[in-house]
Amino acid sequence: STQSTGDHHMFFSGLRQFFLLLLSSSVLSKNQLREDITVIGHRGAPYFVPEHTLASYALSIREGISDVADIPGFRDREKTVTLNNGHNLTGWFVNDFTLDEIKTLRVKQRISSRDRFYNGYFSIPTFEEVLQLVRNLTDELHVPISIYPELKHSIYFENSSLYFDDVLLNALEEYGFNITGETAKTQLVGIQSFESTQLKRLRLRSDLFLAQLISTPNSIQEDTLVIYEEMITAKGLEDISQYADAIAPWKGLLYDFVSEIKELYKLHDSLKGKELVDKAHEKNLLVQAWTLQNPYEDPILVKYFSGQKAEEYRFLYNLGVDGVFTEFAGEALCSKRQYYTPNDDVTLKLFIVGIV
Repeated sequence: STQSTGDHHMFFSGLRQFFLLLLSSSVLSKNQLREDITVIGHRGAPYFVPEHTLASYALSIREGISDVADIPGFRDREKTVTLNNGHNLTGWFVNDFTLDEIKTLRVKQRISSRDRFYNGYFSIPTFEEVLQLVRNLTDELHVPISIYPELKHSIYFENSSLYFDDVLLNALEEYGFNITGETAKTQLVGIQSFESTQLKRLRLRSDLFLAQLISTPNSIQEDTLVIYEEMITAKGLEDISQYADAIAPWKGLLYDFVSEIKELYKLHDSLKGKELVDKAHEKNLLVQAWTLQNPYEDPILVKYFSGQKAEEYRFLYNLGVDGVFTEFAGEALCSKRQYYTPNDDVTLKLFIVGIV
């Protein structure tokens, strides 16, 4: 759930998701999630198969940008826009292309250290194609599969007269999801966003499960220009509880023992570590931390957990989080099983994660 990608990368409105065969899944429900830990597959299994592909979804249910600079007719569309709190970003954006043009591209790994065997094999799916995949696999495997789309950079797209609210809600309704009513929040669907303006607007229109993503404390929200640290105060959590059902903080906000992270805080009343988890629960908010990665890509994991992902999972489980976004969901589930005793009644939950 990182908030931004690097320069010279194309931003696609694909949907990231995760699925594990032979494991049961459950719904995004406050009442049901309190006693359990949700494993959320971040962008499928991106360490093995490029993200934003149906193959990655189906396999994880197993990362990745096409180099449009190599395609004649596309290279001249590169441009610089202002994104991410006033920073200029140079690259190609989804609204620079037609759907037919996007379908000619093939996905490759975003990070060179990841398995590149499948580079160039897979295309970029539409949201509807992902929903259809979920429907097909649900029917085939008789396993309920949850979907957890993220709306990203909505302010940028709205400045280009592109509004995703109707597109998203209409697509969900078409595939059988209830947008309003008592069952809306207990379905196999939730929506996440860094932008509170977007979530507040969705709350007025729906009863769906909504999660407020929270980035590093010194970064600024793209739509309101408020620093994220203000969201992790008691007042900030109270405000979030008025429109969202969960917070999804950068995991570093829970590591109050890490000196490099402590230096990022400026407010005297910001909450950290277990204090943040407990206060969020007091406000009836779930806590889902992002993102647990490979040691080669995560200095915190190497320095403070000896590069052992299982130790990081157990730390967060002990802290009381309700869910983790991970790029290695199989290991997260194994760590979760070891965390519980055999007598615990544990329902393994997995979710499909992504951007719309």
